[in-house]
Amino acid sequence: MQVLGKVDVFRSNRISGWVFEKGNEESVELVLKHNDKVIAKTVADLLRPDLKEKGLHPTGECGFVFENFNIDESIDIFNLRVEQLSTSTVIEPTPAVKASLNKLLLDSYVNQEKSSKHSSKKCYLHVGMHKTGSTSIQASLSRHQFNSSKSYLKAVSENHSIPFYSIFTENPTDYHIHRRSSRNYYDCLAFNYEAITIIDDFISSSSNDVIISGEDISVLPNNSLEKLKIFLNGYFDVIKVIIYIRPPHSYISSHFQEIIKNGASGNKFDNLSSGNLYPNYQNIIGKFDRVFGQSEVMVRLFDKESLIGRDIVTDFVSAIGLKESVQSLSSNQSLSLEELSVCYVFNNYYIRNQVMSQDINDKLLNLINLIKPLAKNKFEISKDLTREVIERNIQDVKWVSHRANINIQKLILLSEDNENIVSSAEQLEEIGWKQIKYLMSNFENVECKGERENLLNKLVNNYL
Repeated sequence: MQVLGKVDVFRSNRISGWVFEKGNEESVELVLKHNDKVIAKTVADLLRPDLKEKGLHPTGECGFVFENFNIDESIDIFNLRVEQLSTSTVIEPTPAVKASLNKLLLDSYVNQEKSSKHSSKKCYLHVGMHKTGSTSIQASLSRHQFNSSKSYLKAVSENHSIPFYSIFTENPTDYHIHRRSSRNYYDCLAFNYEAITIIDDFISSSSNDVIISGEDISVLPNNSLEKLKIFLNGYFDVIKVIIYIRPPHSYISSHFQEIIKNGASGNKFDNLSSGNLYPNYQNIIGKFDRVFGQSEVMVRLFDKESLIGRDIVTDFVSAIGLKESVQSLSSNQSLSLEELSVCYVFNNYYIRNQVMSQDINDKLLNLINLIKPLAKNKFEISKDLTREVIERNIQDVKWVSHRANINIQKLILLSEDNENIVSSAEQLEEIGWKQIKYLMSNFENVECKGERENLLNKLVNNYL
């Protein structure tokens, strides 16, 4: 049966709300849990006249209250949750209660003076953008043994997107990381409490400058960035923001590749002309300029010819003034033309409209590994597919060219097309089928003939 209900009061000494099962006259039994341990029980049978007046419940007798439950400190409120006793169905708070809990969590840290604050302590806040080598920076610095007065933040994940986006977004349950893990609001609140505690412990226990790196921070809205700044100001005297930008054609090509790599089906070439994949530089960089101050925001070009040592890690290390040699670890590398073409075929003829389960994702990764020995060519989409989008956004390109002091020709100058440049879905698909046929011929030791989809299904079912 469908369970309807909300928690509309959530305090350390009182939690109340309403809940009922649709089509069932019996009152719902509830439990209050702290760290998954039941600390109180009740029945939702109290009168809620407001629910009867609104027509939500025939009698209004579906209210509940938990009072005088035993927890050690008010801070433990972040590990409480309300569930139906019989099914463990979670009764989530109202949006207003969620907002107050999120604020309470941040206020627990931003409103207290940090005894460990040190003079001239700096934060280097690297925020992407996406598709600019952030994963390599994170992998390299998280494994580096620092000998200087700088440290890389150790908090939940080497990619700080996960804790920082989750903590500072207004709706953590909408974050794709939490959706993938099927976390409800209480799970997210407990996650954020643990994450912010780890962050606080790490920064407070050290006098070093701290490096934070998370590309998802770049998509937080203004109000979330303002909260982030207030939070960081409690620890640091100086906050330096570093953001890398990629030329629009290169960014669109890389973004297109990423959505195919993640299992998207359909003719995604339509997204190219629509402008959905274009990076709006002013929207992203402008909000950091407004919140942190333009003089504190460093914008650098992600382009091999422009990077120091032609390497993103070397360039970033130089940008923050780290006088140490850091081993550059390549991570999240681009797929070749051959690998991506097979992904495109797999997505459209095997996954289709299925949900991307772990099993299907494993099959896709295995397929990519099979194709790797055949990889010869770099994937890039035709400049004809992005020219119109770039021209429509030329004012934005001019803005970032001026803001970052980058010659605009470096942003819009495109290399000449060659025979490996992809200009249509049909072309990419044809290349993919060619790879699959070659694979199957090797596996079967004979020339493979027959319907293409049968070949793909045989490859998936027998060899992945």
